[in-house]
Amino acid sequence: GGSASQLVRVDEHGLAQPLVDSVQAYTHPRYSPDGRRLAVEVQGASGADIWISDLGQHTTERLTHEGYSQRPEWSADGSRVMYSSSRSTVNSLWWQPADGSAPATLVFERPDPIREGVFTPDGKAVVYRVDTPGSNRDIYLLPLTGPRTPAPILTGINDDKEPRVSPDSKWLAYVSNESGREEVYLRALSAGGGRIPVSTGGG
Repeated sequence: GGSASQLVRVDEHGLAQPLVDSVQAYTHPRYSPDGRRLAVEVQGASGADIWISDLGQHTTERLTHEGYSQRPEWSADGSRVMYSSSRSTVNSLWWQPADGSAPATLVFERPDPIREGVFTPDGKAVVYRVDTPGSNRDIYLLPLTGPRTPAPILTGINDDKEPRVSPDSKWLAYVSNESGREEVYLRALSAGGGRIPVSTGGG
């Protein structure tokens, strides 16, 4: 239906090289921490699943087989892949071994759908974006040690999404429409503090 695409890697000179041979409806490709594998969402007639490509061996294996699974993210050690899935009553965060050696287990769910989540590089928490009826899209921090009680980072009437955490796990980059159009901002991952605009004219 016109959504087929290729996965390519572009170097600093603009030269594009295919990463995998097949042409499919790819979305949200993510490199493993060692750069040897790729987790990617593949759209199909019945929904979407996460596939893992070994770039050295030129093999691709399907990781998920249940529900609509999207937005894969690697753990810091490359052993697990986390993703948002509709396999439960509402879109929630799930993870499983990247080699498919064990079934998926639930990371976190709430009454409103969680559409995306990313690990902090130190592996101690997950930052996720949830769709809430009264305030559009909000971002929370979920600790992975101790009680998994989420802490709000960005809530309110703005549309906040696409969270990414800095390598030192201290800063959050995100997209917000608080100015009336989508722009990229930075702010401290811990509570408090203002935001720093990065993009101008849209981002």
